Amino acid sequence: MSQPPKAPPPGPRRGHVLLELQDTPRPDSRAPRSETVLDDLLNPADAPEIDASDAPVPQPRTMQMVTRLVGRPPSRLTRLFLNAGAALFVFLLSVMALDFIDGLLTRMPLLGWIAVVLFALFTLAALGMALREWWAWRRIAQIDGLQRQAGAALAADSLDQARAVTDGLVALYARRADMEWQRQRLAERRAETFDAQTLLTLAEAELLAGLDQQARREIEAAARTVAATTALVPLAF
Repeated sequence: MSQPPKAPPPGPRRGHVLLELQDTPRPDSRAPRSETVLDDLLNPADAPEIDASDAPVPQPRTMQMVTRLVGRPPSRLTRLFLNAGAALFVFLLSVMALDFIDGLLTRMPLLGWIAVVLFALFTLAALGMALREWWAWRRIAQIDGLQRQAGAALAADSLDQARAVTDGLVALYARRADMEWQRQRLAERRAETFDAQTLLTLAEAELLAGLDQQARREIEAAARTVAATTALVPLAF
């Protein structure tokens, strides 16, 4: 028969170990912070105001320089250079065109006469456009002169100068049939005014208010056209 297993020899007994833990209070995260800590922090509202009265104001020097360069009229030498260059360019083109037409008349008279007619039509059209531009610049000069006269009339409170400005406005738009009613209304009401400011205000309301609205509509239509073109042209590429 098999013998039962022997028990291990007796040794030193090991007892239980007891650890004593002190009750250390944990900080409560929900507890309010100390008021003294908040008081020690810096508050931006308590900072002193910055005195910027002596600080230099930034100046757009680049834009001022560009404005001076653009607004300054060209010198006599610059105007002479530009006018002489334009005249020389037109002269050379005319000589080349006439030489070409002369040779064409010699070789093929029919085509030469067609070229002569086309050249004459082009010359007349160019002269007409130049005359129209000159007339437009002349009207702009008249408007600038009337504006300066109106400013002088308001500054001096002169009724006679205001009447002269009003007569100039009526003469400026005398050929426009669509402003006939406005001119008649101004002629009827101008006798009721006895000072320069009232007369000029009446002239502006009767003659220029409708033109301002038309100009505003033209500008809005042009702006919409430019916006549509800017939006659609990149899609074609």
